[in-house]
Amino acid sequence: MENTFQSYDVATGFRLNAYKTSRFKTSRISFTMVLPLDKDPSNNAIIPYILARTCKEYPTYMALSKKLADLYGATLTPSVSKIGENHILRLSMNMIDNKFSLSKDEDIILSCVELLLKIVFEPNAENGAFDKEEVERARRLLLERIESQKSDKRVYALQRLIEEMCKDEAFCANPIGTKEGLLDLTPKSVYDSYVHLVENAFISVNVIGNTDVDKVCEMLSNRMVGMHRNTPAPMCNEIIASAEKVTRVEETQAVNQGKLVMGFRVGCNNENETRDYQNEIRIMTDIFGGGTYSRLFMNVREKMSLCYYCSARPYRQKGLFIVQSGVENENIETAISEIQNQLASIANGEVTDEDMNASLLAMKDSFNSVCDTPEDIDGWISAQVTEPYFETPEEVLSGISKVTKEDVISAAKKVTLDTIFVLRAKEEE
Repeated sequence: MENTFQSYDVATGFRLNAYKTSRFKTSRISFTMVLPLDKDPSNNAIIPYILARTCKEYPTYMALSKKLADLYGATLTPSVSKIGENHILRLSMNMIDNKFSLSKDEDIILSCVELLLKIVFEPNAENGAFDKEEVERARRLLLERIESQKSDKRVYALQRLIEEMCKDEAFCANPIGTKEGLLDLTPKSVYDSYVHLVENAFISVNVIGNTDVDKVCEMLSNRMVGMHRNTPAPMCNEIIASAEKVTRVEETQAVNQGKLVMGFRVGCNNENETRDYQNEIRIMTDIFGGGTYSRLFMNVREKMSLCYYCSARPYRQKGLFIVQSGVENENIETAISEIQNQLASIANGEVTDEDMNASLLAMKDSFNSVCDTPEDIDGWISAQVTEPYFETPEEVLSGISKVTKEDVISAAKKVTLDTIFVLRAKEEE
């Protein structure tokens, strides 16, 4: 059946997610491995960037690039991220759809799946170690990325807020690792981490395009035959329901614009909180700081001109949301107060039908566009890789549509401010 989400358990801790469609000119495959997030995840973070350049059959970057070119210019992209206390390591491939192949019998997607399996499970390694030059190249890339995060003050301020707010939780870790951790890596230590990864990680493969899903499933199953695999550790998140006190941290740097970031706990007792409450938090956070109709945008940014930007983003798996804003030094205290006032107004019942309708309409637009591109479909599936259940955009939208004003008000009352991080602009002498 086309244009539907399908899921298959290939083996223990190994899942195939498919969305069969012929609507697009391109197709997409992503190979995701999930492990518990370490306080310093450098040893795992570097692995996708090493695997993406070579494998046993194509031992040089030039050889692998030529193979990708032969597959009608397919592209291979590594990435790392985190969802709650889970480390997400991913290799993604984009390729043209099968209908554009030169031969009717050729299945480009299956050929790319075959190549991706070789890249992941047959790496370019000898004597229990990766190639020294490849490790050094990947290390340098991640070190440069860490430095670029420090240069982007919006990213830097967000990371510092998370470090302070969740300093006793694994979630505080930067998913691409640390400078110290990356410098300590060796070709052998990285390969040891790779072996642990393929034996213990939860694996999820997403395939979006017009191909024989049964054949993909068979290829994945055959790959697992004879391979040593342990049952992956349960994916869980440490959730703190509320803040006992407000922590404030300030730094001063030579920046043109200060940054104000505020972290809130939303009152979840555990990650298995009912779906209804998760939907209530979605709507409440959206009304508070989502789109141009939100309280933060309309009041703090537009009416009071306290911030250059001001928005709230939920982190559902952690039971928190974070407000980010760009402010001048003289407006910092007023902005902090007014952001809290806008949240209090929702908790005090100042929620209108217009608020609810605007939020629901924005949600509909967002969810209805999920299936517009293979990348968006892959992103939707991947965002739920740590969830105990899978929901389609239609199912999520159905749940959100049932949220009432009373639900939003009740959810806002459970929110507590945990941490404030201020990056203050250095005053000119």
